[in-house]
Amino acid sequence: MVAEFFSLLSTWQPLDTWIVVTAALASMACSLPGAFLLLRRQSMMGDALSHTMLLGIVGGYLVAMQLRSSGWLPAADYLFWRQTLIFAGAIVIGVVSALLTQAVEKIGRVEPSAALGVVFTTLFALGLVTLRIQADHVDLDPDCVLYGMVETTALDTVGQSDVPVAA
Repeated sequence: MVAEFFSLLSTWQPLDTWIVVTAALASMACSLPGAFLLLRRQSMMGDALSHTMLLGIVGGYLVAMQLRSSGWLPAADYLFWRQTLIFAGAIVIGVVSALLTQAVEKIGRVEPSAALGVVFTTLFALGLVTLRIQADHVDLDPDCVLYGMVETTALDTVGQSDVPVAA
């Protein structure tokens, strides 16, 4: 077992290093909000936020496609604005889902977990339905949105090394 481990390390490539660095940075970025939500006894909120953001991702992508087809976004700047709109859409829907959860809890006088369940399933279902409806028209499908793989992180060449591209 130890010999197998060292034989795998002998085939380590620079790309493998960047995969590990990308995974470590993503884990560190999630640790602070995760600890905050755990201390507030709202650990399901992290799961709900990550799933409801699908609606924002799909919405941002569709807005970028619409702006490009109407001529508002030049082809040279399209990738930058597409990534920016996707990020902004995810953030907006994440905040909306947190606020909706609190509103349903207060207005409906229900338990926080019940309010979270209603908002979580509703926004996630809207995201999936929107994704499925638009998947036939654009290069956006459940495989590229729902099933992420850290090994497929976009890389750019800097000097003679490949480094992850920040979105």
